[in-house]
Amino acid sequence: MKLLTTLAAAALLQLATFNASGEEPTPATDETPPDATLQVKGGTFALGVGFIWGKGTLTYQGVDHNFIVSGVSVGDLGGTRITASGPVSHMANLSDFEGSYVAWGMGATIGSGGSAVYMKNEHGVLIRLKTQSSGLRFHVSGNGVKIKFEQKKSGSYT
Repeated sequence: MKLLTTLAAAALLQLATFNASGEEPTPATDETPPDATLQVKGGTFALGVGFIWGKGTLTYQGVDHNFIVSGVSVGDLGGTRITASGPVSHMANLSDFEGSYVAWGMGATIGSGGSAVYMKNEHGVLIRLKTQSSGLRFHVSGNGVKIKFEQKKSGSYT
């Protein structure tokens, strides 16, 4: 419960930044070449405050690493299935990818649609996602998202 409270507080803080400036705080000036790329599939369900879940693959230095995504959203309504992909930058090493991300974005899905989502974690890792979704969802949202590598049965990371 403490994790959900922390993630919700971070999401609200980011959402307040979005609303105060009147425009989406995109890191468009960041032209750093990506250190990795990722693809993720998952879903959302929300009635004002909601839940985000999914699984994905990070490709870093030519090697694929599986991960799981979970979190909360604020300013969100509806439920969707989401497919997303994008570049990952500011990773000094693989372990920087795991962590708690603040995510922000906006969009609408009626049947099918998409949006841009930006995520940044405590290590400074920046993810720029382009999403495709199906379902019914309206959001101008801040999200708290936790990303963790999946472990193989042997106990090592994938």
